Amino acid sequence: MSTQAKQTFFVMIGTIAEFIKLAPVILELRQQGAHIIPIATGQNDITKSDLYPIVFPEGVDHWITRRTIKQTPLFFALWAMECFLKAFFGFYRIFRTSRSNAAITTGNGPAITTDVDPSSAPDNRPAQSQKHKPKLLVHGDTVSTFIGGFAGWCAGGEIVHVEAGLRSFNLLRPFPEEFCRVVVSRFARWAFCPGDWACGNLLKSGRVGQLKIVNTQENTLLDGMRMALSTQLAPQVSAQLPARFFLFVCHRQENLLDKEFLEGIISRMVQKSSEIPCVTIIHKPAEVALASLGLLEKLTRNPNIIALPRQSYFDFTHLLERAEFVVTDGGSNQEECYFLGKACLVLRKESERREGLGHNALLSMKDFSVAKDWVTMHF
Repeated sequence: MSTQAKQTFFVMIGTIAEFIKLAPVILELRQQGAHIIPIATGQNDITKSDLYPIVFPEGVDHWITRRTIKQTPLFFALWAMECFLKAFFGFYRIFRTSRSNAAITTGNGPAITTDVDPSSAPDNRPAQSQKHKPKLLVHGDTVSTFIGGFAGWCAGGEIVHVEAGLRSFNLLRPFPEEFCRVVVSRFARWAFCPGDWACGNLLKSGRVGQLKIVNTQENTLLDGMRMALSTQLAPQVSAQLPARFFLFVCHRQENLLDKEFLEGIISRMVQKSSEIPCVTIIHKPAEVALASLGLLEKLTRNPNIIALPRQSYFDFTHLLERAEFVVTDGGSNQEECYFLGKACLVLRKESERREGLGHNALLSMKDFSVAKDWVTMHF
């Protein structure tokens, strides 16, 4: 995908986690002369990322939505439907009229969906040659990935899927991530896979010849981690850390909606904190779920537990590096621990990522006896 002819790439960004992994790609494309048009869904406020001023010093002009999303399944589903419709009509207008960036205003212009007549929607995808189709980059497996990829494809764009080919082989775990990545793979034209295993999954998908598969060998997260570790941990965070600690993160919807599991894992983390202090990162959805079950104070009022809100990517990477071990349900955390050589217990039954499994990482299967034995054996 040469950028010598000043090629334009639309880049769909939904979550801060996506942004972290897309940032090195965006910077490299720019260095090669490409024109980047970022479009934010508003799923997360990416302006809060410490990478934002580095990657987008002039800001992002084009937001599909830009308001706080209530952290409940119903409101999130309503937001997703709204976001898809706005993205589709916006992409359709842009791709039809310009096939480039000509239809988007510069400066503090409107969101891409302004003043679009729904009656102008096509019955079928517009016929365009692959050579001239607008290229839309999406990343990974979030709801924004699905929205951007599907809406862009329906509107006639060529979908470039970064971090493609990961599979848990269970559509319900993790949900909706597995569903999103499988569906996006069906209409992507380019697939950039982080290793042989991911490439192999797509080679078996039945789309050989339709899908251009590129093996990047490792995840672009590695580039982001190198950037993060070249900085210093914020003094206000460093001052709260004990000499030794383990890091605990639980934020996936499948776990937050599992009352029995949530109560059990919190109880065990509290017990372990009496032996070695615990630093826990409490994301907003986790805060809501824990508070509803009366579990939040077990973390925030325990003298052996340092409860922190969601941290900047740079600071969180330093926390990972300093921790004795990590207990997490995050797939990206599993990858980060692999790159750091950090012992990691993954609080999931399936993982779409191979990094570290059988080496520094163990899939707990959400079995508390497995978790207890692993922590006891290692620490």
